[in-house]
Amino acid sequence: MFKNKIDNNQGLNLFFEDGKAKLYWKGLELTKNLGLHSAFNIDEKWHISSEGQWLVSEIAPGKFQISINYTDIGVIQSWLLTLAGNDELLWEVDMQVKQPVYILDRKVGLFLSDNYAHWFHFSDQGKFPQAFNWDDVPLKKHIFLNKIGSCSFGVMPSVTYPGILFEVDAQGTPLLQNTNEEIKARAVQFQLNGINQNNYYETGMYKWCFGKIKLIENEGAANSHIENLREKIFTAKVFEHGKLKLYFDERKARLYWDDLELTKHFALNTIFSFNEKWYGSSYTDWQITRIDRERLHITIDYRDIPIVHKWVMTITADNELTWEVGMQIKKTVNIKHKKMGLFVLSEYKRWFNASEEGEFPESFNWENLFLNRTDSCGFGVKPVGGCPGILFEVDAEGIPLIQNTSKEFCARALQFELADDAQSGYYEPGYYKWGSGRIKIIEDKAVIDRYIENEREKLILAKSFGSDKLRLFFDEGEAKILWNELELTKGIGMHIALNVNGNWYDSLHAEWQFKKLSQEKIYINVRYRDIPVEQKWTLSLTGEEELVWDVDIQVKETLQIPHKKISLFLSDKYTHWFNSSEEGEFPRGFNWERIFLNQIDSRGFGVKPAGDYPGILFEVNVEGAPLIQNTNEQLKGRAVQFELSDGKDNIQYAPGNTYKLFSGKIRLIEDEKIINDYMASRQLLPLELLDSKSLYIF
Repeated sequence: MFKNKIDNNQGLNLFFEDGKAKLYWKGLELTKNLGLHSAFNIDEKWHISSEGQWLVSEIAPGKFQISINYTDIGVIQSWLLTLAGNDELLWEVDMQVKQPVYILDRKVGLFLSDNYAHWFHFSDQGKFPQAFNWDDVPLKKHIFLNKIGSCSFGVMPSVTYPGILFEVDAQGTPLLQNTNEEIKARAVQFQLNGINQNNYYETGMYKWCFGKIKLIENEGAANSHIENLREKIFTAKVFEHGKLKLYFDERKARLYWDDLELTKHFALNTIFSFNEKWYGSSYTDWQITRIDRERLHITIDYRDIPIVHKWVMTITADNELTWEVGMQIKKTVNIKHKKMGLFVLSEYKRWFNASEEGEFPESFNWENLFLNRTDSCGFGVKPVGGCPGILFEVDAEGIPLIQNTSKEFCARALQFELADDAQSGYYEPGYYKWGSGRIKIIEDKAVIDRYIENEREKLILAKSFGSDKLRLFFDEGEAKILWNELELTKGIGMHIALNVNGNWYDSLHAEWQFKKLSQEKIYINVRYRDIPVEQKWTLSLTGEEELVWDVDIQVKETLQIPHKKISLFLSDKYTHWFNSSEEGEFPRGFNWERIFLNQIDSRGFGVKPAGDYPGILFEVNVEGAPLIQNTNEQLKGRAVQFELSDGKDNIQYAPGNTYKLFSGKIRLIEDEKIINDYMASRQLLPLELLDSKSLYIF
């Protein structure tokens, strides 16, 4: 065993004995018991450096290589200790794993003399407790500065003992405590974070950490050094403007307002599903580059998969932060459920979006709140107590998700699930922009109320289009037709219902996203919640009195849709229906009773004018049959529908394809003579030309 001599005249010195590295200063031992040590936990058993087989070599003056072999578990630790002068010791720790293993916890640190009475963390300091029973020294809670620079801490000088500063360049948590009564030492340790999400180590070499131990002879020098560290670390890890602060710690971006943290657990985060497994930004290493005072870049490398996240964060005002998220793909991958958002304090009680608000439920079980409007890209929480409100806006296609987390995290989750920008979720190598978000801190509840009102008006404008006479308005899954500001529709208005596996699914309960192409044309993406189907509606005005309605369909998994209905629910002010060769009066009762038509292959049908209500001619350019009936008493409307036909064989809809579902035209006609002329121009087919599907016998 290598041993070096203790020099009473030398400053900082090392002495190795019986699997321990002891720290001396001018002949005075500063350490106790284990001295410098490392430890790790496998299967609930701690393995301490003093238990391994030590081999110490002085590879250069003042530079020592230590190999610690744990022969029974296939692990070898390597220490490199360097006396760097100026009473500084550099300490590098690596680990070689010879066979795969789960390592639950890892620590490095020092057991110091109980002559040390006071500890410090660069933002806090205090006195060690009198009892020796492994109790942790409590650091202050809810103090913003307390979390910054968690890798710089130690003990203050005493009359005869120099202070010791322990700095660790790694992700983790400082631990300050007394040992037990038998050892009777001060424990100054650093607990390292897991090297990956599941703490699993394959065969190979792993870097633990780089540490520095520095002696400080007097209290004044110690305080000065702490202040310098505070300034240095604060500058590196804090991003602030006025009261608004972002603090980067443990692979998280935490949001503060003054010294109050508003976020919780995952804080600001991005998550996605890859190969049926969830990956989150808080489970891998971050590289942060500050561009200037207001802007920084964050690179998040998911080591085990070919994906790298790129964040750009900019503070644009005293209360506003912008957050741009992109993704670099290294090889073709399949990604689903892309989300960006923030977890906030459970003290928040009320949520809001651009058109509604409500209270969070009492239970914490990841249950999504059902939002009437899922196309709203601005949402958040209202102020409560000392917590200001938070508004989260996202410039991207997708849907907001508002929910409580599980009891374990006990937080409110404000997330935005982004629409896929690659076919079927497959992404080729390249860079993809996720979205750009804005986070605003709002202390005044009235400001949020005004925001909701303004956004509601914007939504109304964004979801309506048309001419002076004919307008369409979209509201919470309903598509309404207006004529001279008079609503012609009833209930859900224009809609499409699909029958899959014997169950009907209506566009009313789908998620709608709008894109107004012009004042005469609008595009709507209708994503069904309960089946893997999306419809693409294109609605175009071709004149003052005519609307063209085109619908395509896509599926995310193979399925059949044997029955499909295109429907208009109209006002009960209409009393007479017609098709290309017949007409009649609607029955008085409202009980879904179908009107039997002699000519069911008619592709032109509708209702005749009624007072101020113009007639409606619904022309369809696909195979199928018209259905005309009253609704139930609750809706009390006229149902003018068209059931589509796939022909003799049902179509097998497959992912990756776009299918034409329907193309039709809605004409508004004030003059009943025009409708009569239309009917006269359509000759009734001779009976012998009708097949059995075109005639009802009653």
